[in-house]
Amino acid sequence: YNLEELPLKDAQTYLIPLTIAVCFVLNTIYKEYENFFRPQLARLRETAIAIELSRLEKCSSRKARLDRLHILKQQVAGTEAAFYSVFIINALFLSHVTLAYCFCIRSLPANYSYVISIIIAILGTVLLTKYVK
Repeated sequence: YNLEELPLKDAQTYLIPLTIAVCFVLNTIYKEYENFFRPQLARLRETAIAIELSRLEKCSSRKARLDRLHILKQQVAGTEAAFYSVFIINALFLSHVTLAYCFCIRSLPANYSYVISIIIAILGTVLLTKYVK
């Protein structure tokens, strides 16, 4: 039978472990990024910054070099922050979908309750991410 046709208890039985499993997978991917990719990215970034600064040294003042270095550091920080926020939003969205579906009004037809639960999840996630920022 379909997920929409499951009674409330069965839906909770399937959805909560599924959400936990997906969050666990996301967490593992994040850890792999931290341990494996991030050091390599840092090395690449340092090289890129060094090349950029050596190019600037030839034709500009110390202040221009420092300004450029500051801009490069901000760009890097922005990219990393975007990466982290994607994982946080994914985890929040999954948990909200699960909770909203588990507590959604079951008197509605199954398809509607699932759609409403996703809408509630989106709203909850958006509100929380705005609050966190």
